[in-house]
Amino acid sequence: MKHIRWAVALLIVVVVVVAVALAASDGDENVTATSPNAAATGTQPTMEPATPTVTAPATEVPGMPTIARTADPDAYADSVAAFVFSMDPRAFGSEDYRAALLAEADPTMSDSGLADLELMVDERIQDATQWARMRANKQWSTWSSTAVWEPQTWAEVVTDGLAEPGWVMRNVTGTQTTYYVDGGEARTAVSEPTLTVGMRCPAAGADVDRCHLTLLGTVVIP
Repeated sequence: MKHIRWAVALLIVVVVVVAVALAASDGDENVTATSPNAAATGTQPTMEPATPTVTAPATEVPGMPTIARTADPDAYADSVAAFVFSMDPRAFGSEDYRAALLAEADPTMSDSGLADLELMVDERIQDATQWARMRANKQWSTWSSTAVWEPQTWAEVVTDGLAEPGWVMRNVTGTQTTYYVDGGEARTAVSEPTLTVGMRCPAAGADVDRCHLTLLGTVVIP
């Protein structure tokens, strides 16, 4: 099996190439993942936080949503997106979410590969100061997935035989609704982000019995 670090480097190259392409396009309509603390005005509905569609514990924090333990790439990517886009700072800490995501790391990943994944996770989770502000504003989000698909760019990498055994990539699009209080008034922000999820799933030559996280995109790979 090729070295894990080479595969991580390949993914980073793909991300960089796509990021350059997106920056060069004047009319790009791809939706990129947004921060959960986006603000927009509106009336907060009288509803309870929705339970993300994820199953099987990936963290020991009582009551915290979990990421599915599955060998199905679509279901796994969908579960990761639900976890990322339905965070609840009122009930859990940023380190709880960070630990849960890193617990999903590919166990065959090299130290450098894990370091890369840690940086990607850190880009997705607000720092302690911002998290405290979100908690003070009673902020929480819900997520509804609408589509899961394999990025064409990654499909070409696979066709060219450049992907390691079991490496899979999926894009997940959906609707994130964020509720918060601003100046004593309940407000709502709605966005339609897309998240690119890289993973290693069971396949010939892949030493895993379920899907594990390898990449949490900071840009969307088309």
